[in-house]
This record gives sequence, C-alpha cells and structure tokens, in this order.
Amino acid sequence: MSLDRSRRRRAVAVPFARTALLALLLSLRTTCGFQPPPLPSPPFRVGHQSASTTHLSAKPSKKSKSKSGGGFGAGGGFGSKKSSASAPADPSKVRSVSGYTGSGTKVLASAANNFDRIRKLFGKEATTDVYVRSPLNDESTFWFVGKVIRMVEGGENDDELVGTEYPTEAEAILSQKRLILEYAKNQLRPQNMGGPYSKSLELWSAPGDSEMDVVQNKVALVPIAGSSKSLREGFNVNDVGYNPEIYVGEEKEKGGLRVVRDAEGRPVKPAFEVALLPKTTFTMSLRPSTAPPIQDMPPPGGYKKIDFGRYLPDRGPKGWQLWAGATTLILYGYYQIGKTNQARVQQKMQERKVRYALMPLMQAEADREYMERELVNLRREAEIMKDVVDQQGNKWVPGSSQFFGGQWMPRKIGHFMPKY
Repeated sequence: MSLDRSRRRRAVAVPFARTALLALLLSLRTTCGFQPPPLPSPPFRVGHQSASTTHLSAKPSKKSKSKSGGGFGAGGGFGSKKSSASAPADPSKVRSVSGYTGSGTKVLASAANNFDRIRKLFGKEATTDVYVRSPLNDESTFWFVGKVIRMVEGGENDDELVGTEYPTEAEAILSQKRLILEYAKNQLRPQNMGGPYSKSLELWSAPGDSEMDVVQNKVALVPIAGSSKSLREGFNVNDVGYNPEIYVGEEKEKGGLRVVRDAEGRPVKPAFEVALLPKTTFTMSLRPSTAPPIQDMPPPGGYKKIDFGRYLPDRGPKGWQLWAGATTLILYGYYQIGKTNQARVQQKMQERKVRYALMPLMQAEADREYMERELVNLRREAEIMKDVVDQQGNKWVPGSSQFFGGQWMPRKIGHFMPKY
C-alpha cells in the first residue's frame, strides 16, 4: 500500500514540477533571450497516458485574418479578404469599410454629412472633384465618382478644425480612398470597376465643380498616389467629407459622367465650347405713360339679357316618368320570377308523385331479387353444413341463426355470394 501511494504522489508531483520549470525557462527566454534546451521525455508512464514532453516556443502567434480587405496600400488590394500584417487603420484618420455588403452605409452617411457641413462653411474653394480609372477595363475612361471637401485655413471658421493640421487635397482623398473605391465598384459601375477590374483602380482629381470644364477638355486630371501612411500626424478625418455621385434613370445602365484622357490625365481632343442660347434683351419703343389707367365699364343700362331657353330644348322624359317606368319594369320582373318559381314547384311535385307510384313496383322487384339470392345461399349453406351437428347431436338446419330475437332482419349475404 505504501509503495502504491508513493508512486501516485510521484505521478502527480513530476508533471507539476516540469510545468513550473517550463514556465521559468520561457520567462527567462522572453526577458534575457535565454534559449532553453528541449527536455528529455521521462522513461515512465502514468496510468494509460503517455508522459511525452510538449516543447514550447516563444515565437509570436500568427495574426488573425483581417476583415478590412488589407487596408490602404496592402498587398491584397481593395476589398480582398487576405490577411495583412500591417496595423489596422486609425479611425481618426481613415474612413474605411470592411468590404462586406452593407458595411459602408454608416461611414458613407457620415462622410456625406461632413461634406454638407464643411460646404456651408467654405463653399466651392474647398471642394475637389474625384475621378476613378480602371486600367484593366479601359485605360482611357475616367469615371466621375463624387466630390471631396476639406477644411481650409482662413476666415472665421478656424475653430471648426478638429485636428491640428489643415488637410490638403491629397489627404482629403487618401483618407477616404477605401470608401470612394468601394462605393464606385459596388454601387456605381460594378461592370467596369468590380470583380477582376478592382485590383488596379486609380484615383484622379480635378478642381471643385469643374465637371463642365472637364467635359469640354479644358481641364487636365491629376493622379492621386499614396496611402494612409502619407497622412500627417495632425490630420483628422472629421475635417474632410465625401459627397458620392448618384445615378438615376438610364445612368444606372448606361453610366453617368465620364471623360476620355490619356495616361497622364490630359485631354486627347481639343477643347470646345457648348452652344448656349443667346440672351434676349427687350427694349421699349415708348416711354410708359404716367396717366391713370382707364378701366373698361359696362354700357349705360347694362348688358342685354341673354336668352338661355332657346339653347336648352326638351331632352327626354320627365323625372316622374322615369321613376314610373323603372317601377313598372321591376314589378313585372318580380312577377315573372314568381311564375317561374311556381312552375318549378309543380314540376318537383309531379316528380315526387311518380316516385311514390313506382315505389311498390321497385320494392317488389327488390324482394324478388332478394329471395333468389336467399335460395341460392340456403342451398350453399346446406351443402357446406351437411356434416355439422350440435352438442345434442342435431344436424344443422339451413337458414337458422345463432342469434334469437323477436324481430326479423335480413341477414348479411355478402359472405355467401359466389365470386364470378
């Protein structure tokens, strides 16, 4: 008993000591860079489980897969689900979405509200138009995807700045790069920017509210390069906003505003002017009179009375005549319905009388047919029960029953009917 007890104590104490030793060596490696050698496995077993050593290492654990699609400038591209080793984007500097359906709705609403707020403060001067090019789809087409706005220095609205640095045009676009591209490829033109085309989308800019000048080939587009790492330390995303382009009607299928440019954003065709309607000027031939206006008045004695009677001849019967005619038609219709109902009742009564007259004949025919079947059944019963006797030795009487009662009832003959 004492030997078994000591073995059990040893089986419990040895794993505990080895666990404490491993924890001590792991802490030494973390603090001092000490590399512990692997411990040898003990030559004994405890119960039915092996006491093999589990080697621990202080290697850093793998980062979990990022759901933000790789962030800005990651190797997975925009909207990809690959893992990224970079740190997550700072929400105070970047407006990003996860790439999943519906993830950017609140972010887009926040950006649009910021755009309206800053637009009221600084107007057109703080606005920048944004275009997207999809080289894998069409290298020469630039799609208009909306406008960005930023807080600018000067004026009476300096206290509205959230960060410590005024944003530049590039920072206003780069901080919302993921939001703009996700909206463009998922909502505006997925057939031109989504799917396999989304890996190489490019952002380009133009002066604010310059859509007409861009269409007339008067303005060149400027590429926007960089990522969220290009943002300065004092930048804050609440100092910029984004107003997305919205397609309506045929634009959803045919597409909205887009222009053709070369690889450097310059127009490939010469500038042109849009023909506008000439402004019409009205010149007065005479100087307006200063005399009081003359009011048209009726002639003395008033206008003549207009006789409307000759234009309103008698157009039909009077009202009481219409009521009398309608009442007559209704009463005549009810009279015809009553006669039809009486004729139907008489017809049904005649049919019932015919059935009553034929009932004895039909019953006699049924009785005769029953007697014929009964005679056949009695003969079959006599043939089957010819050797059957009761306890007193009496033979079976065909047609007799084991039930006794004072009321006659036809017996079931279905079991005795021959199967033809």
